[in-house]
Amino acid sequence: MIKEALLGLLAVQPLHGYDLKVSLDRTLGQTSKFNVGQVYTALGKLEKDGLVEPEFVSRDERSEMKVFHLTAAGRAELNHWFQTPVEKVDLRDELFMKLTLARRAGLADVAGLVRTQRLATLQSIGDLTRLKESYDPVQDLEVILLIEGAILHLEADLQWLDLWVSRSRQG
Repeated sequence: MIKEALLGLLAVQPLHGYDLKVSLDRTLGQTSKFNVGQVYTALGKLEKDGLVEPEFVSRDERSEMKVFHLTAAGRAELNHWFQTPVEKVDLRDELFMKLTLARRAGLADVAGLVRTQRLATLQSIGDLTRLKESYDPVQDLEVILLIEGAILHLEADLQWLDLWVSRSRQG
């Protein structure tokens, strides 16, 4: 995702590596912090792949700053990303594996695992709700929507846990 995020930010305007990191943090709010090393590593790969090009721009009389801008190939890659649906199904779920092994092999208390997971999920929902409330509804609309999406996923996890318990009792 960092690759596409950087391409998207550079589609708006050429930026220095550190400015890209700050823009990423501002765009994602407190939800996901990239370190500056990740940004520069990704920029190096994007440059190697011909998707961005560096340009040296004067900051003052004595120094220059390296800024990056999209190439035509970078813009095409970004357009392709926008047109490609996001894959959301991942059946390699750790919680599923814990519950399945606990139930089939008797390695742990399934009811205890479910209780512990429910509490952790409810705690996460509370944490995210408080985080959401710290943002301005107008200025930070996208971040709020991201957080609300995460809350909806967690609520679905709670429903799935209820389904697991009810079906496990039947079988």
